[in-house]
Amino acid sequence: MRRRTLLAGAPLAALAACAQVPISGPVVPVAPASSREVEQGIGIEVQPPVRGGSPEVILAGFLLAMSSDRPGYPVARQYLTQSASNDWKPESGAVIYESDNHKPVTTEESAALNAPWVGSLDAEGRHTPHSGTYKHDFRMIKVDGQWRIGSPPEGLLLARYLFQRYFRPVTLYFLTGNGQTVAPELVHLPEATVNPSAALEGLLAGPAPWKRPSVGTAIPADTRSTLASVSVDGGVAEVSLTDPIAGLGDRQRLQVAAQLMWTMNQFSQVTAVRITVNGQPWALPGEPSGTVRLVDVTSFAPIDSRSLGTVVGARESVLGHVDERIGGRFSPVQGAWGQPDWGDTVGGLAVSRDETRVAVVSQDRKRLWTGDVSGVPHMVHEGAALANPQVTDDGSWTIDSSGTGASKLVHVGRNGEVQVVDIPDLPDGRVVAFRLAPDLTRMAVVLAQGDQSSLGMVRLRDREGRLQPEGWRELPLHASQGLLTAMRDVAWAEAMELLVVAAGSADPHFSVYRVRSDASRVEAMGPSDLEIEITQISALPRVSGTTAVVVTEDQTVWRLEDRFRWQEVAGDLPVAALPG
Repeated sequence: MRRRTLLAGAPLAALAACAQVPISGPVVPVAPASSREVEQGIGIEVQPPVRGGSPEVILAGFLLAMSSDRPGYPVARQYLTQSASNDWKPESGAVIYESDNHKPVTTEESAALNAPWVGSLDAEGRHTPHSGTYKHDFRMIKVDGQWRIGSPPEGLLLARYLFQRYFRPVTLYFLTGNGQTVAPELVHLPEATVNPSAALEGLLAGPAPWKRPSVGTAIPADTRSTLASVSVDGGVAEVSLTDPIAGLGDRQRLQVAAQLMWTMNQFSQVTAVRITVNGQPWALPGEPSGTVRLVDVTSFAPIDSRSLGTVVGARESVLGHVDERIGGRFSPVQGAWGQPDWGDTVGGLAVSRDETRVAVVSQDRKRLWTGDVSGVPHMVHEGAALANPQVTDDGSWTIDSSGTGASKLVHVGRNGEVQVVDIPDLPDGRVVAFRLAPDLTRMAVVLAQGDQSSLGMVRLRDREGRLQPEGWRELPLHASQGLLTAMRDVAWAEAMELLVVAAGSADPHFSVYRVRSDASRVEAMGPSDLEIEITQISALPRVSGTTAVVVTEDQTVWRLEDRFRWQEVAGDLPVAALPG
């Protein structure tokens, strides 16, 4: 087979730029490189109003001044009337709008904005995506002969390019429902304020309201920092907390240490955390000094690093491995799954991260089969319209969604027990794709409604070891080509990063987009060859980076590595998947 390599199209618009704590499980040093890129930056230098400035000049200066990171935004306030300055609350949050081709409309005496509304930040910096239009009249008023703004927005108002340039994501780590894994959450802060102290403050504030039913924290709610800032000396971050943590048991202490170390690890100057209570060492199991390093809490990692990422595919009924070293040769697996007569035709498949278990949805989308890769297939569920399956350490999953009535999450435990539960908050429609997050606290869902489809997130609440889906939250995706309105498939690339096969009204070609899980960034990944039409995607979740494969309409499999490099893997393969 002739193998081809493609480069992805240009990325979207983002202008940016030893303690011995006893734990169970393998100890594997993990340093999430994508998180450790967060460092203190340099804020924008803003200017006060020019004398005699027109409404257009005054408004432009105010919009730019809101990108400053100085506390209280003193320069931005100079563009306001005194009454407006007294009422303005920039710390309350932010509205993010699309400025490309949507400039404010100004006259000699007025100024107003009418632009696509792409997102908002709450007071803690949590991002919510939006669709629709944002409108605001700034009500220009003359004060001592100078134009000033009489009606600012409630909080900040940021053009998307300024948000992407001057704000940075910070990852806070909470806990999954069973307390065994850290669960990441993003907040967005002005880049010059991003530091270990800001991360600690966000962690102590607790998880976002939408996520609280599915995640938790071992840090008591009334815990505070006793220091004005987190100091870092010789790579060790000093974290001093108040009395509420003093009475925690060993397991909770280890959980607190994991939350703090994973959160602080995103800063390259931090290699360890020393925890104290009112200045006194806070003993951890096996470490009386209260010092923890990442290697001590890797069992809490949000992503399992096992797997070589072997491509598994199917031709009609036969499952096999793809050997990329030998031109993508397809080799049937040993056992019944590798034979053409085991009982069904494959429409979608998934393989466990350790590559020992498999789940298959039939081509007519009515039957779910599971079993060991080298064993015998078992038909475990019949439904109306089953989405491509997923296999996790907890078993196999699919969603049964006919387009009428409640969609149902189907779980087959490793012991063969089948559990079918409604997804109560999901709007009417047909689920065309889904993927549980690596930490199992939420799942991404592609929902088709009529001739349009959307991406959203559903919480997964842990109820005595069983995951209960709830709380649909739609995620509008704004790319450089405009709002994406058609979705085909979704996969998790990292703990907080998705890969979505999507298209928009401005560009109907289906491409791969890399999407932050809060939709604060949407980046085109290609491939740039417009003759390639992608139908499905599968990814191996990693601590950082990208390992994914896609299948095209002509049944060619392509691998995506290192964000923008596409390599042809195999041909004549209508179904393909990576482990996990």
